[in-house]
Amino acid sequence: LDGSYVTTSGTGSLIGSYSDTNVYRGHSYLGLVGGSTGIVNVTGTGSTWTNQQNLNVGYYGAGALNVSAGGSVISANGYLGNFSGATGTAVVTGAGSEWNIATSLYVGSLGAGQLIISNGASVISGAAAIANNTGSYGTVPVMGAGSTWTNTNIIYVGGNSVALMGILDGGSVSSTNGTIGYGASSNATVLISGAGSQWTASNNIIIAGTSTTNQSTGVGTLILDNGGVINVGNLMKLHTNATLVGNGVVNGRVLNSGTISPGDPAAGILTINGLFTQEAGGTIAIQLGGLAAGSQYDQLNISSNTILNGTLDVSLINDFKLEPGMEFDIINIGGTLSQTFTGLAQDDLVGTFDGVDLFIRYRTESGSAGVTLYTAVPEPTTATILAIGSAILLRRRRTGRCSA
Repeated sequence: LDGSYVTTSGTGSLIGSYSDTNVYRGHSYLGLVGGSTGIVNVTGTGSTWTNQQNLNVGYYGAGALNVSAGGSVISANGYLGNFSGATGTAVVTGAGSEWNIATSLYVGSLGAGQLIISNGASVISGAAAIANNTGSYGTVPVMGAGSTWTNTNIIYVGGNSVALMGILDGGSVSSTNGTIGYGASSNATVLISGAGSQWTASNNIIIAGTSTTNQSTGVGTLILDNGGVINVGNLMKLHTNATLVGNGVVNGRVLNSGTISPGDPAAGILTINGLFTQEAGGTIAIQLGGLAAGSQYDQLNISSNTILNGTLDVSLINDFKLEPGMEFDIINIGGTLSQTFTGLAQDDLVGTFDGVDLFIRYRTESGSAGVTLYTAVPEPTTATILAIGSAILLRRRRTGRCSA
């Protein structure tokens, strides 16, 4: 399609052959039957393909939809990889290129689906699901400045299978709510990486759960890398099988019953601009690999009031060895600090590493609240004290003689 319009409605008409590309009663099928391949290219400003009903890319076979150079596709619903064994790929690329889906988009319904949004293109949908059912597989990379995926409803990442959403190099995703790993057998990852890359949810982000109160047995991971940002209108909830890692920013309230690990695998700084509560089942994992925050040891910066509970997990990296007199400001808090990690009171022993004890100090002063780990400065032994005393006494005697 180049500068033309195709509208499928009513009884429709046949494009290509029954085995590859089929239009029927407003529904379009690319790769209708097993073993078939259907491809549609919509390219150029003014090129539009309008589907009154569902656009199925990879129904039982293999389907590919390519929208580029200002082309436009419209459909009521979109399916990429409908049934088991099917593969469906949609590539929307270039400024002005767009796929507008009025209701729902499924990337990997029962088959394998991939949606690529790049180079300033946009996709608009109502609700969306990536890897929706058991045995499916779905990936959605949104890449490059100006590339957007706008959802007027929720995004489900990982229904009951393997799902990946990447927001990279200035790409942007928005939705009302979002879940990462909501199904019982899901394994879902969202990576937000690069300056300008962000996901904005006007309400909640739920990781490894179906709601703020209901967790799933699925696994959900959110990686914020190289300044990636997630904006949450209400709150982000990490359930037991949830992990938040990386070097980036969370704008919004966070409730943690999972694991938060700044950096990982290297040391890094994670920032939370909002209220933070670590619940009884939550863990904060900190790596120590030197004395410089961010580049050598992990740091968590929280802008607002903080409640601690749960577990502090400390490990050494890069063959780092603790020495007496070291300090690590692992948490900085702009508001107030309440409570402590479970089993770790003020100046308690956190652990012993190669014979060196590491202790914890809670800073509760206004304007400088937070948590510091430190190693003790060794007290002088009796022999050292006697030696120092003898040296002082000898010096006094010599001074006295000189004066005489």
